[in-house]
Amino acid sequence: MQKASCNQNTSSKALFIFSLSLIFIFVAVPLLSFTQNNELIINVSALRNSKGFVHISLYNKQKGFPSDPATALRSYSVAARAPEVRLAISDLSPGEYAIAIIHDENGNNILDTNFAGAPVEGYGSSGSNRRFGPPVWERSRFILNSGKVHLTIKANYLL
Repeated sequence: MQKASCNQNTSSKALFIFSLSLIFIFVAVPLLSFTQNNELIINVSALRNSKGFVHISLYNKQKGFPSDPATALRSYSVAARAPEVRLAISDLSPGEYAIAIIHDENGNNILDTNFAGAPVEGYGSSGSNRRFGPPVWERSRFILNSGKVHLTIKANYLL
């Protein structure tokens, strides 16, 4: 009688291990490869000079967009090279994102403004080429699925 019980335990364990393997193969592996197949390529165009840096903030939620880089999912700084800089990001999960950029010509890590509050350095966002007023989430957001997404963001200068 004890041999039959031992064989049942062994087959139950084997079935359990087989089930876990199937779950891993059909759920976890596709999710891992799905994340790794995404690539976001960002071109920031119309830079007026090669001074300073282009700061690129990638947001995955509306809160803090575009003025609080501390709330961004990721932030990047690229040396400015007129007329265009490029950044490729290849490890993002599928989802909704928005990008805000500033051309920080003097390297002080902020968007400088004049006495009236108007930017004196370049700025821009994904999906929106508004010349006046700050970028808004609804016009700047985009969906990243599998594959490559190419975005060109024009740097706007008021002065």
